[in-house]
Amino acid sequence: MELNIAPGDRDADFASAITVPLTPLQSEAISLIRSKQYKSAEYVGTFALSQQQQAGQQLNASNVTTDGVSLSITYEILADCSAKTDQYKRALWLYRRAAGLRHVAASTAGISPNHAAS
Repeated sequence: MELNIAPGDRDADFASAITVPLTPLQSEAISLIRSKQYKSAEYVGTFALSQQQQAGQQLNASNVTTDGVSLSITYEILADCSAKTDQYKRALWLYRRAAGLRHVAASTAGISPNHAAS
């Protein structure tokens, strides 16, 4: 599964420049969200984030673009779960974290940050 952004979306320029396949854990978390199993999706998303960080996917100069997008997807998954379980302050923080990662990835890829903000 890959992240697909619909035509006309303000992230379309960003999406067309950078395509990042979802990890198996991200795909599972999204499936759980669609099934309205938000706490389970949150657990899977937290594990995905931990796994990404342990795998050395912290931002650095060589892989900031793809890893930034992948991490931002995980933060967005966690934010969606928080919003659906009425944890609005946490959701806001997670969405901002995801937007920041996309902004850095877009800047590195040479794309206008205005198109990459979520």
